[in-house]
Amino acid sequence: MTRALRVRRPLRSSEAISLGAVVVAGAFFFVLLSGHAQGLNGPSYWQWPWLPETPFDAREALALYAPPIVCFVVAQQLARKHRALALGALMACATLLMFAAQEVVTPDATWLERGGQIVDSLGAHSYYDEAQVVAQEPEWLARFPELMPRLRCHAPTKPPAILLLYTWLFRASSPSAQTARFVALALALLASCAVPMIYALARTLRQRPAAAFAAASLFSLVPALGAFWPSFDAVYAVMTCAQVITWHRALVTGHARWAIAFGLLVAIAWFVAYNFLILGAFLLLHALVESWRRRDRRVALPYLRALARPALLAAIVVATIVLFYAGLRALTGFDAIATFRTAIGIQDHLATGLDRPWERTIVYDLTDYALGMAWLPVVPAIVGACDAWRDRRRTFVLAMTCFAQPLIVAAIGIMPTETARTWILMMPFVLVPAGIEIARWRRSSRAVLYALTMLLSIAITRAMLFTAP
Repeated sequence: MTRALRVRRPLRSSEAISLGAVVVAGAFFFVLLSGHAQGLNGPSYWQWPWLPETPFDAREALALYAPPIVCFVVAQQLARKHRALALGALMACATLLMFAAQEVVTPDATWLERGGQIVDSLGAHSYYDEAQVVAQEPEWLARFPELMPRLRCHAPTKPPAILLLYTWLFRASSPSAQTARFVALALALLASCAVPMIYALARTLRQRPAAAFAAASLFSLVPALGAFWPSFDAVYAVMTCAQVITWHRALVTGHARWAIAFGLLVAIAWFVAYNFLILGAFLLLHALVESWRRRDRRVALPYLRALARPALLAAIVVATIVLFYAGLRALTGFDAIATFRTAIGIQDHLATGLDRPWERTIVYDLTDYALGMAWLPVVPAIVGACDAWRDRRRTFVLAMTCFAQPLIVAAIGIMPTETARTWILMMPFVLVPAGIEIARWRRSSRAVLYALTMLLSIAITRAMLFTAP
C-alpha cells in the first residue's frame, strides 16, 4: 500500500514577485527604523517623535510578545475547521499587541495604567475631560454649537456622540482612574472587533473564506492599533465595515430594510465623527460597479435602467438619515447642521496656522497611511491587483475601487496629516485586496509575510511615540 505523496504547489510569478518585494522592503524598513532615518517618521511639517533607544531585553520581549505570537499561530492552525475560534484568537492577538505597544513606552507604568492616563489626558484624548465640563451645562446637546468653541483638543471639531457616551458613563461611575482604565479596556475590545468585521466584509464582497481570513489576519498585526490605543480612531474601522456590508446588501438584494440599516449606520457614524463622510468615494464607486454588473443588455439604455435601483436605495438612505436627525432634534434639541458648520469653521481656523503644503500632503499622507499598516501589506495588494488585471479576474475591479478611496482622499487633501491614525477607518480598503492575493500563496509564503509584518509592527511601536498622556 503506497502513501499518496503531497505535491508542493509551484511558486506563481506574482507570488514570487510579492514575496521578494516583501522581504526586501521588510529588511529596508527595519534598517531605517533602527537608524531613526530622517523622513521615515513624517515630513518636516508633522513628525512622529523618535523614542530614545533602549537596550534590548530578551526577557521583556518574550513576556510582551510571546502571548500575541502564540495567539496568532493558534489562529492560523484553527482557520480551516474552526473559523470562529480562529477569529477570536486573532482578536486576542490584536488586543495583546495593543497592550504591549503601550507597555514599552513607559516602563514605570503598566499598560493598563498608561491606557487610563491617556484616556484622562486632555492633550491625547480630551473627550473624557470635556464630557465632565459639558455635563454641567443645562441642555448642552441643544446648545452644542454654542459650546464647541470653548472645547479643547479634538472635541471642538467633532459631533457630540463621544461626549454623550461619557456623560452616560459618568452617571453610572464617577470620573476616576478606575473609570478611565475601564474605558481603555473597552476601546481595546471594540477595536479588536474590526478583525471579524473585516472577515465579514470580505465575505460579503464575494471573496473566499481563505481570502477573508488573510485580510483579518493582516489587520490583527497593524501597528496603528497599538500605537493609538486607547483612541476611538481604531474603532472606526468597525463602523466602516458595517456601512460597506449593509450598502452592498442593499445593492445586491434591492431590499429597503438593508438601505434603512445602512442609513441608520451612516447617521450614527456622522454623529460620532465627520471622518466617515470620506467613505462616499468607495460607496458611490461600488454602486456604479454593481449597477454595471447587473445591467440587462436586452433592454434599451441598460446601464441607465440599472442605475434606477441604487438611486431608489439612495433616496431611502437619505430619508432615513433625515428622520434620524429630525427625531434627535425633537428629543434633545440637537442641531446637526449648525454643529457641522461650526466644526468646519473651527477646523478651517486651526488649519490656517499650520504649514501643510497640499502638494506634499498627497505623498506623505499615503506614506503615513502605509506606516500605520507596517508598509508590507501594500505590496501584495498592488501586485495582486496587477495579476488580476492580467488574468481578467473580477477581483481587479474590486481592488481598483478599494484603492480609489485613499487615493481620492489624498488627492483632495480633505483629511491630511496623522493619517496613520485618522485613516485607520480606510485600512480595510488595502487589507481586503491584500488578503485576496495572499490567500493564493503557499502557506510558507504567507508565514513570511505575517512574520515580517509583526516584526515591523513591533519595531514601529518601539521606535516612535504616537500618543502620550
